[in-house]
Amino acid sequence: MINDYGIRIAHRTYDAPELAAYRRQSSGVAVQRGKWEVHYDPHDLSHVFVRNHRASGWITADWTLLPLVARPFSDALWRQARRQVVERGLDGDDQTAVARALDALLRRAGRAAGEPPGDVPPPRTATPLRPAAEPSEDGIDSEESATTELAKVIPFGVFDPFSEEDYR
Repeated sequence: MINDYGIRIAHRTYDAPELAAYRRQSSGVAVQRGKWEVHYDPHDLSHVFVRNHRASGWITADWTLLPLVARPFSDALWRQARRQVVERGLDGDDQTAVARALDALLRRAGRAAGEPPGDVPPPRTATPLRPAAEPSEDGIDSEESATTELAKVIPFGVFDPFSEEDYR
């Protein structure tokens, strides 16, 4: 359900301005009993995706306390931060307390990885690929691009545990 405060999943509240028109309303999907379909990446809980069946698209809703945290975080890290909050005798449902514990964990991990203290590292830029060779006037690629191999692809085989001798 999209409530007045947004969507709550696993003690986290998510919201977006685009959700305003759908607060306290049914999704209109009978097989889901009017509930809204929500997806998320367990490796990045900083936002969720709400399927908007009425407009045939998705709405991205951010975690409301994301500004308190240094960077995206995983489900495992969220659970660790909640455990720490509870071990300190605080309420594990207090999102602000968990956000502070989560931020401390992320910053400690960043220092262990050699990042400068205090700042969130800038996003890494992708190494640009070299442009494809232009075809010559006769439509054939230049000899250099035809003989240059960027990488050798070695496919992995499919693991079949029942094909091994030990499993028979």
